[in-house]
Amino acid sequence: MGFKLAWLALVAAALVTVYDLAFFVATLGVLVLFLVTSRLPVARILAAAAFPLLFLAVLFLSVKGLAFGAAAFFAARVLTMSLSVLLLMATTPFPRVLAALRFLPRFLVAGLFLTYRATFILAEVIADVATAYRLRGAPGWRRPLRAVDNLGRAVGYVVMTAMERSDRAAAALRVRGFDGRIWL
Repeated sequence: MGFKLAWLALVAAALVTVYDLAFFVATLGVLVLFLVTSRLPVARILAAAAFPLLFLAVLFLSVKGLAFGAAAFFAARVLTMSLSVLLLMATTPFPRVLAALRFLPRFLVAGLFLTYRATFILAEVIADVATAYRLRGAPGWRRPLRAVDNLGRAVGYVVMTAMERSDRAAAALRVRGFDGRIWL
């Protein structure tokens, strides 16, 4: 665990101090080598690591006269950091990551743990809504107004159900004596 956190700290420091595209390309090569040898699902992790590039593309589109080299440099930096974090999270149990963050304030660690748990609650609700949508004969985009209306209803249902389930989880924690501290 110590090596992984040291690696992450070095990558974060390099983002601030290093201005060499070759360095980030080489670091990405090492990370991809780690990924391939770790027997993790390579395509899924690379796709997740590339997700921040969508937001970077929006930024690039708003900058007039951006050189290709500069765009490649920023993209390599973003990929390096996101892949580093994903490899840490994919190869380390989350409670161990939280245990390593003990130096942070107690409420922050508890908030990270509860956010992690709420992610699974939200994913379950979204999967339930998607299944119900398909089983009820989703109209598709042939009728765009109906599809947008159904999408709006689905998003509303997901938000309301996720809030209800999160409230129930918070009530269960209070009953069990949760005082804002995660014991690891």
